[in-house]
Amino acid sequence: MDRRVSAQASGPRARPAAGPSDGGVDSRRAWADAPFWALASLIPLGIFLWFFHWQVLLPSHATWLLKGDLGTHLIGWNAYLEDAWRWPLGATTLVAWPTGATVTYTDSIPLVCLLLKPFAAILPRPFQFTGAWFLACILLHFTAAFMLLRPHARDRLATLAGATLLTLMPTMLFRVVNPSLCAHWLILFTLHAFINVERPARRDVWYGAMFVLSALIHPYLLFMNAGIWATDVLRRGYLAWRDKAPASEFAALRVRSMLILLSPVLAIWVMTGLSGYAGGANGFGFYAMSLDSLINPGVEGYSRFLHATKGTEGQFTEGFQYLGLGLIGVVAAAGLALFTAQGRDRLRRMGWLAWLTPALLVLTALALSDDIRLNDRLIAHVSYDWLPMNLPAMFRASGRLFWPCAYALVVAAFQLVFALPRAFPLVISMSALLIQASDLTAFAADIRSQTAAATEPEHYARTPSPLWKPLIAQATIVEFQPPISYADIIPFYEIAWRATSLRRPVNITYTARINPKQDAIEKASRQRFLDGTLDPTHLYVLLDSCIPDRVDRARIRELDGMLIIPPAAAAPALTAALAPAGAVAAQTAKCDAGARRPG
Repeated sequence: MDRRVSAQASGPRARPAAGPSDGGVDSRRAWADAPFWALASLIPLGIFLWFFHWQVLLPSHATWLLKGDLGTHLIGWNAYLEDAWRWPLGATTLVAWPTGATVTYTDSIPLVCLLLKPFAAILPRPFQFTGAWFLACILLHFTAAFMLLRPHARDRLATLAGATLLTLMPTMLFRVVNPSLCAHWLILFTLHAFINVERPARRDVWYGAMFVLSALIHPYLLFMNAGIWATDVLRRGYLAWRDKAPASEFAALRVRSMLILLSPVLAIWVMTGLSGYAGGANGFGFYAMSLDSLINPGVEGYSRFLHATKGTEGQFTEGFQYLGLGLIGVVAAAGLALFTAQGRDRLRRMGWLAWLTPALLVLTALALSDDIRLNDRLIAHVSYDWLPMNLPAMFRASGRLFWPCAYALVVAAFQLVFALPRAFPLVISMSALLIQASDLTAFAADIRSQTAAATEPEHYARTPSPLWKPLIAQATIVEFQPPISYADIIPFYEIAWRATSLRRPVNITYTARINPKQDAIEKASRQRFLDGTLDPTHLYVLLDSCIPDRVDRARIRELDGMLIIPPAAAAPALTAALAPAGAVAAQTAKCDAGARRPG
């Protein structure tokens, strides 16, 4: 029953077969061909080296990450590594002291953090795994793409070209700014289970594994994969009802579905405790995709051939969905394939696409958000106030939610192209690959430039002085004022990195969601600072260079252009090495009037 239901839902799969249609090659010998698999192994490695400096793989080269969102991820991991075990298992109090934060909310890839923390005593310092994560994501992405396409192609080289094209999806490679969201392989493996895995029990194993991994990598990926899984549950339930299946089959479906649904909840609970943070955030509609995102490179020069139309800042970041000209060509070729008998026959057997379309439409609607735009021009407004659980606020970076839709579109296009006779699939796939590689040359150079600093073992752009470490070591806590990390983000990252490495707590960090308890503590600390009530054991760092009227200016020192208040017990020789605050007297006088605003 299960096998028959799956076949009816997805349609028979096209399998490689020997014979005149593929040149009479023995498929078993062809797939076992060592040179072919050697090439398949080298392709993802080549893509990695094209887009990244190889030095990102060196664990000791860490300070290149102290910028943008990467800095938050690194400091969250470093604090977690240096801290004791706590409950929940993803918690650390070395950042956002005293409440602390979890590596889930610093987007530090909780899965890897949890796997590495037991080895904290023997890991070298410093230690970063982000570069290795990028390589792992590319390898897994290529593997998932190959598995997803292989059952539908007669030509192994066409499959290889298709998997390479899917790995050259700019949306995945663009996520160098947010490493946890590079794990698009989770989406591809979930699509593979939905489309290719025939036995429902085996599909459930795939779904359970992808759900737990998604929960331990990034919640957005969990929501995307949940849409695919829910569609499969509906498909199986409907087909079982249609075929008058016994009640025991419905009961088994309910039990397995409940277990799959509970598995990521348990994983998130173990890492976060499921409490303390606000569920929503502002920004829904700002981080949306534009109607032309699939064909718009977003930045002039990201495509060698297509002109970029400027949109909003949010569209460029979270709404970036450019396919690349090669993949656009594959989609166009798939449209032409529908004019052939083979293409139409393949479409009739792609039952998975009909079932998945409603879920993809829902994800597309959320990705477009309530303000539907063509670049920066408002086309329509649709209210989502009726949605339960304040869903839009939970997914403020809604443009990301189109990723499964883009992959489903490309996979469907490849299935149609692979249905074409003779050498057409290989010619189209290889031509598209050459076009894609040529189109993304400047894009690859820009992504690669973002890891250029990894060639240096240690680099501090704003705070190079060696005096920071002894200053931090003599403090019990490093307190940033105002308690807003992005008041001057680079110095915050560089100082917080040193502090967590020395196991000194810092009073703030940036998290994906606000913890109301910690927010209240930070506001209270700001008021104490404005009132001139200072803890003599703290090292104060003034991110906005503003000295409140009630703070004794004689205690203010300057280091690397940053105003600081050393701990009272700091060694006299160390304090003497610091410049007095006189050099910024005019600046502090100017901002005194506004110094009492809450941070």
